[in-house]
Amino acid sequence: MCNQNQKWLSRMLQQIRECFNPVPIEPPKVDPEFPEMCGLQRSAESIRYGILTFEYWVSASGKLREWVRNNMLLASLLAVPILIIMPLIGLMLWQLMSWISMLTSLAGSLILFPILVLVALLCVVIIINIIKGLFGLK
Repeated sequence: MCNQNQKWLSRMLQQIRECFNPVPIEPPKVDPEFPEMCGLQRSAESIRYGILTFEYWVSASGKLREWVRNNMLLASLLAVPILIIMPLIGLMLWQLMSWISMLTSLAGSLILFPILVLVALLCVVIIINIIKGLFGLK
């Protein structure tokens, strides 16, 4: 049993290693046509260069980029079923709640009805006994 768990664990780690395949990032370079660009293009190019320089500074080996890519893939794989299935589960729970509400109301009415019938019969018997007592009937 332990050997089987070791095989499963080694296969799982091998699959994780295959998915996590970082590619080293090349150092960013400024566009050679930078001096000929208009102001808006130069500002966009300088922002792009700053972001790429920061990414290279944080993780030149590409591990951070690969980690973010794998996490975004996992998040999208989890988000799609959640966004499709969770509203259906919510609808089913709402329907179940409304059915339970109707059933409890019906059960309350079914319990109340025999009690009201007994109270009405008791009132009729009392009225008949009062009428018999007033008129001296047996």
